[in-house]
Amino acid sequence: AIGGVKAGNNITIASDGTISAAGGQGSTGAFVILDDLAGEFDGTKTQFELKVNGNAQTVTTVANLFIILGGILQPPQTAFTLINEEQVRFVSPPPPGTTFSGRAFIPNGQSFQLIDDISSQFNGVLTSFGLKVGGQVYQPASPASLFVAVGGILQTPGVAYNISGSNIVFTSAPPAGATFNGQVLG
Repeated sequence: AIGGVKAGNNITIASDGTISAAGGQGSTGAFVILDDLAGEFDGTKTQFELKVNGNAQTVTTVANLFIILGGILQPPQTAFTLINEEQVRFVSPPPPGTTFSGRAFIPNGQSFQLIDDISSQFNGVLTSFGLKVGGQVYQPASPASLFVAVGGILQTPGVAYNISGSNIVFTSAPPAGATFNGQVLG
């Protein structure tokens, strides 16, 4: 439900669109919907102010940004970076007419972290890959704790992939040359 009604599993959606998650120790943070930047895409500009309802939005780490251009989830640090905690800079200028959708996670304790890129191992045959965060082996609590995109397409946990210890196991082998990005709260 929308408008401050509890949506289930400790998720609340406020009337302004803010989505909050409460964990065992209370609120872990909230997602806010970023103002649409598409009207500013002119094919040359690469840096844009992050705003929510017309007001500047501070984002503490690039891993807390979820940006979709033209229907494709963009990998943080590869496709865009965070500048002064209030601006996003794209590696390439978004072309005019490109659609934009963005969410920022505003932490109350934990922030999102980037999962190390595993795309160099994609060969169209392998389905299981070891996960690391910051070069350290990472064992997710569940498939649902990860945001995973292959080729810019967000993958459905428990359907497109599962977890076995510190490995992500895809239902189908990711194609050779496909991109990977993953983010995890923790």
